[in-house]
Amino acid sequence: MKEDGTLVDEEVTMLLDHIRFEEESDEISEDIPIMRYGKIWDKEIEYMRKYSSNSADIDQYVSAFQHLIQSSTKKEMEDIFIDLSHYENDEVELTKQMLKLGQEYYEDIYSEIHEAGGLRNLKTRLYGKEQELQKKLDTLQKKYDKLKEKHEDYDSTPGNLRLPSGSGNNELHEKEDATFDVSKIFASRYKRR
Repeated sequence: MKEDGTLVDEEVTMLLDHIRFEEESDEISEDIPIMRYGKIWDKEIEYMRKYSSNSADIDQYVSAFQHLIQSSTKKEMEDIFIDLSHYENDEVELTKQMLKLGQEYYEDIYSEIHEAGGLRNLKTRLYGKEQELQKKLDTLQKKYDKLKEKHEDYDSTPGNLRLPSGSGNNELHEKEDATFDVSKIFASRYKRR
């Protein structure tokens, strides 16, 4: 194109720089685990979908895994890829482990997000539930406060209330310094006979 006069020297230089950058980015992307694993998963998941009766579940788990990767912290992502690196030499097992992680995340978190129709809808739903529970809590707190106020005097023990001794012998309890003595109880019973 330079020889034909279609491009000037500056445009040729820019084009060559752009091509070199793309080549370097391909080399870098092959070193990133998710790029290597992604190529494997794409191929293996297609096989699984083709021969599986539960392809809808597979799609859900893949979506959940993708969301897990997007929403994970750097440390969480490192842990995920360390776990997956143990299966790097077995493409089928690597894909199964990815689907297992997706399934666990789906059952734990993503199913609620999916059911709600997205994070914003889930947030709105949870906020509504929180408001409903707060109203119930406020109502119960008011009932508790009324009952507490109404029955506040029942907590104290009246001074003229006689406490039961359990022995049945009133003579022993008439004295203030009387102590519980089993032999005195039997002795007083024998005197009555």
